Amino acid sequence: MRIHSQLNVYKSRLDHNIKLISEVSGNKKMIPMLKAEAYGHGVLGIIDFLEDYKSQVSYIGVASLAEAQYIKFSLSKKTFPIFVFSELGDLEENQSFYTDYGIYPVISSIADLKIYLGNNDLVKIPLVLKINTGMNRLGIPSNEVETVINLLKENDVSEINHLMSHYSSSYLADEKTSEQKNIFEKTLSEFKNSNISIDEFSIDNSGSLENDLSLNSATHIRPGLVLYGANSSFNSSKNLNTKIISDFETEIIKVIEVKAGETYGYGNTKIKFDGSLLILPLGYGDGISTGYSGLDFKIGEVSAQVFGRVNMDLTALFSKETSLSHFKGKKVKIWNENSLSINKISRHLKTHPYEVFCMLSSRLPRVYHLE
Repeated sequence: MRIHSQLNVYKSRLDHNIKLISEVSGNKKMIPMLKAEAYGHGVLGIIDFLEDYKSQVSYIGVASLAEAQYIKFSLSKKTFPIFVFSELGDLEENQSFYTDYGIYPVISSIADLKIYLGNNDLVKIPLVLKINTGMNRLGIPSNEVETVINLLKENDVSEINHLMSHYSSSYLADEKTSEQKNIFEKTLSEFKNSNISIDEFSIDNSGSLENDLSLNSATHIRPGLVLYGANSSFNSSKNLNTKIISDFETEIIKVIEVKAGETYGYGNTKIKFDGSLLILPLGYGDGISTGYSGLDFKIGEVSAQVFGRVNMDLTALFSKETSLSHFKGKKVKIWNENSLSINKISRHLKTHPYEVFCMLSSRLPRVYHLE
């Protein structure tokens, strides 16, 4: 654990984001995506924040059965039902978790659907089906819907509790998104025309909400990155004015005055100018990638850049300013509530905010603020 570095997570900012997401979606029910430790923010803390939204949040989503088990076994109180989206495990081997704990598998293959339908215990839990409309990753291919319908009828099942699909590029607002939407709507009609009722259905994610591409008839939305305040699309047509729900904060633990020609750290990086090195107690062991090298920061009125090789435990900032010994103990924010701060890091790393958030390690304390 760290002493001088932490991730401060604010409920008031999450509240702000949920309100905006609700407005833009027409107040649809939500399935917040909390996989990968709630995108690095700590899943148990975020669930605690979501307790105020039980009328709006129908389920929460995770990637793996193990994530769902961790949530259920870590909380003494009853929490939201959980959708497991990808790593289901063996359905029959793990059936007690699915039947006894409010954990529901998102069935994405004909093989798993057959297991579900052939198991007297599993068939008692809600049937959640995923259709592949063009993501081409998980999901029953849309051209196999007739096979699904026949299987359901053969097993006297006339109801799908939740039908879903997944956009591949809604953050780009491209033609593929419209194509997928049309395929999904056609799939809905195929089931209904075959007298298979569908209680709930969803396809919208962060990108479709940002780009005003929502499927208006859907009963639910599945916000992921936008819930945490970052943009899945840097050039979205609809600026939601969300807030990053966390401040990643650290403290300068040492100041070293340096001269041009000296070297620093692993690899003996040469110092080109007189100035100061400001040492931060963060490294790739906490989620600061080696790719942060060269990234600009502002500490009050002083400009500094990540210098040399980021190592496991420490990162140096270089400033051309001298006589900065009084900076020891000063706070430095890696990012704040402004989405531009995380976008700047993402662009520098040539990645996206999903990865920046998820790089945060368990060594970094998460502190949850109710205000």
